[in-house]
Amino acid sequence: MITHSVSLKNSTVNWSKLLFPVYPIRTAEYIRNEGTKLVIRDKYGDKIIDDTSLEGSTLGIRRIRIDDEVLYRLTKAVNSVRDVIQLNGKAYKWIDSRGTLFEYNKTHYVPLIYKPIEYVKYVDGAGSVVKGEGLPPFKLDFPLDPELKYIGVLKESGGYLLWDLCKEPKKNSTRLI
Repeated sequence: MITHSVSLKNSTVNWSKLLFPVYPIRTAEYIRNEGTKLVIRDKYGDKIIDDTSLEGSTLGIRRIRIDDEVLYRLTKAVNSVRDVIQLNGKAYKWIDSRGTLFEYNKTHYVPLIYKPIEYVKYVDGAGSVVKGEGLPPFKLDFPLDPELKYIGVLKESGGYLLWDLCKEPKKNSTRLI
């Protein structure tokens, strides 16, 4: 059985346990559990985000079965950690495609490093793979524009997160994540 955790303060996100896409939940008076239902109260009243008593292993499948009049609208799907970091604001809580509720708080600065692109490998129908000098390869869901010559990555905990692709080199800096 899936259960929702509503205690969101100071949570640490385990990205590998989340199922993308994830969805931002705008500011609300509260989010609470009512048995198997995850309910939000906003300026329009009480709405249901998820109901785990309904058949389905994912949030989307369960939400199809919730009556439109009481369904809370999730208006934006976010498909990557990078996009969560960029879109995150104080007004957002998040829910993943399994129904896991979480909060992401930016807590520290990490280096943003730009490197020349070493090579690009195009994969028919599947996008491309791009590698920067001294960096691991990154899979892209789209073919890379040949005019893009530099890759920007965030360096965090011994790993890298693809942040930017650009035509001209940019100055190395930091980002709050």
